[in-house]
Amino acid sequence: MSYSCGACNLCCKVLHVPDIGKPANMTCWWTSIHGGCARHAEKATAPELEACGQWKCLWLESQGHENEAFRQAYYLRPDKTHVVLGPQDRDDETLLYVHVDPAYADAWREPGVAEILNDIISRGGRLCVYVGENHFEVSEPI
Repeated sequence: MSYSCGACNLCCKVLHVPDIGKPANMTCWWTSIHGGCARHAEKATAPELEACGQWKCLWLESQGHENEAFRQAYYLRPDKTHVVLGPQDRDDETLLYVHVDPAYADAWREPGVAEILNDIISRGGRLCVYVGENHFEVSEPI
């Protein structure tokens, strides 16, 4: 079953997407005011949109889990928390990137998000937290 982002498009703001020349912390020019991508239908066929078409944050990824207990709650969707969890580092499976909307710099410390991040840390994970132009590693509980 396929799940959608709905009106969430925080990744379209906070992530750097080199394939289309979009810098981090700038809303993508194809993002509609109601959420979603104006070029969504082309993601499967347009080479420059391949990264966008393959991307899934941890919240969206969790929605497809067969066990409902492993699905993150709606209130943890990135547009609600102001935090995009993911991607995992390609070369280090213990490292997760955490992208925070700079307008909500402390959002990653809020209880719902902090609980998820602390769980990752408790299992040996590390976080690379991006807030605007700043980034730092976290390996101790929040």
